[in-house]
Amino acid sequence: MNDVLVVVLGLVIAMGGLIAVATLLEKRSKKSGPNKLTLPEAGPTAKKYVWITRALVTLLVLSIVGVFVFRSIELAWFAGACMLIYLIAGTIARFTRLIGK
Repeated sequence: MNDVLVVVLGLVIAMGGLIAVATLLEKRSKKSGPNKLTLPEAGPTAKKYVWITRALVTLLVLSIVGVFVFRSIELAWFAGACMLIYLIAGTIARFTRLIGK
């Protein structure tokens, strides 16, 4: 089997597994009742950071696939930069949600 096909097939199986686990955890949390700890509702600033982190994760996954497909070191550096920006934006999103902005 072609190496690219193995990588793409592995990513698809991994994503399917993550979706299945997330679905099972969501069903389990609904059965156990509401949580005692509640965060304030996310404001517009926190929602923007959440969308930024989602876009960064998408770029990160695509660039990692591109590293294997095109064997490009530049895409590996781009993936690393996306990961760093993701960590920073995620931290900012958590803090802005806690303060309610």
